[in-house]
Amino acid sequence: MTLPPQTPPPPDPLELYLDGLLEGVALAAFEAELARNPALRRQVELQSSIDAQLAAGFRPPSAASLPAASFTAGSAPADAIAPGTAPMAGRISPAPSSVGRRLRYYAAAAAILLSLAGSWSVYVNLTAPKFGVVTPQAVYQRLVSSGFNPEFVCTTDEAFVAALVDRFGQGGAVVMEPTPSIELVGWAYANGYEGVTISPDTLVLMARVEGEPVIVLMDKASRDRTLKKPELESLDMFRRTVGGLVLYEVTSVGGPRIIDRLVPARRQDRSPG
Repeated sequence: MTLPPQTPPPPDPLELYLDGLLEGVALAAFEAELARNPALRRQVELQSSIDAQLAAGFRPPSAASLPAASFTAGSAPADAIAPGTAPMAGRISPAPSSVGRRLRYYAAAAAILLSLAGSWSVYVNLTAPKFGVVTPQAVYQRLVSSGFNPEFVCTTDEAFVAALVDRFGQGGAVVMEPTPSIELVGWAYANGYEGVTISPDTLVLMARVEGEPVIVLMDKASRDRTLKKPELESLDMFRRTVGGLVLYEVTSVGGPRIIDRLVPARRQDRSPG
């Protein structure tokens, strides 16, 4: 009986990063998470240190020691590095795949032994999801399902503007006009541990409109790109630009209620400097 082919597991983002193989959106998402996640940075440093020590003590066989049949005309060994491949700055150079896998297995075993206190399990939880594109609907559903709790809160207009200017520059100097039916809950990061929506810097304004959760994805207008509309019939998405920002409101209460009330900040609302 012929067994059906098995789907290989997705590549590990950390392994790809250490080998200098992450590119584009995936690399930007990983480095954004790395910049704000001390636990992930410790794991990268630990893995890099272990890989470097193992690489120093293990040398792949030279071409002269390999069987002649491995270099038949018109073919290259399966483990050879593609010509022109250059290591990324500050990272371990990609080794031939069989050697790289061998080093990675050793490094993983060493890391597990060195992290019996639990740091390895923390790393696995943080990096298990894939890095890629996250839809506005996925951001909305994740925040709602996790209790709609913000990562940080601004209690004044000045703090609101300062958070946006710090993230997006002076083009982010917008403020929310007060409205009794709208309760601002706080802010979250759109990429989380799953990927990016517009860019790694995307911020999410969390609010309740007539008691219902609503989010507004914010980023620089220069980074705007086509976002996938929600597939759920209960959700709508609306777009607007204000100043240097592009805004996407994801809501279940009908038309846009928040993005039309985000306006350029007056000078007195801006933080000093």
